[in-house]
Amino acid sequence: MKNLIKFLILSIITMSCSVSKNTNFNLLFGSGFKNDNVSLEINDTLIVENQIMITDSIIGIVNSNNISYQQGILNVSDKKGNVLKKIPMIIDAKKIKFTIIINKNPYLFYSNLNKGTNMVFNKDKYYYNVYLNQNKKIIKLE
Repeated sequence: MKNLIKFLILSIITMSCSVSKNTNFNLLFGSGFKNDNVSLEINDTLIVENQIMITDSIIGIVNSNNISYQQGILNVSDKKGNVLKKIPMIIDAKKIKFTIIINKNPYLFYSNLNKGTNMVFNKDKYYYNVYLNQNKKIIKLE
């Protein structure tokens, strides 16, 4: 019985470590943002708070925060790549909860990284629908 308990504890520790090592993703804010006040939570942790976002009409993304998660650390960077915030987190690749609040309206998304690790939040300019698009290929801006 003791050996079974030791095995279960060891299995849980191993599984939690493997989740944090193999779970990497990138997140951008894309098209449709027009002087919108945006906050973002990932797994109920506040990442971005009350930022005014405007989509650049030339490149089609918001030219401000980029969010990346690698090796258990969530990095929030500015447009020059300078890291503004480092937040240690353990994220499960099969279920990531995103809550994006745009102009005081919350939108809830769940993501599975098997669908893609490069993600973009887009907003419809006219109907206020918000979308989370996932890609397996790296998003290139040319």
